[in-house]
Amino acid sequence: MLFVAAAQGASMAAEDAVALAAALGGHDDPEVAFAVYEQRRRAETEETVAASARLSSPGP
Repeated sequence: MLFVAAAQGASMAAEDAVALAAALGGHDDPEVAFAVYEQRRRAETEETVAASARLSSPGP
């Protein structure tokens, strides 16, 4: 079971919305826009997921 311990859901959703709007506004081809969006957001998202997993893991 995964508990969301980092409590970043709302702020990440807002950041995602801004990044997606920028990518869609900057590219005529939606496939390119979504690829750019994913490239911009993936690292931070993976970092937050990993941090949340560490925080919610049971201690020794």
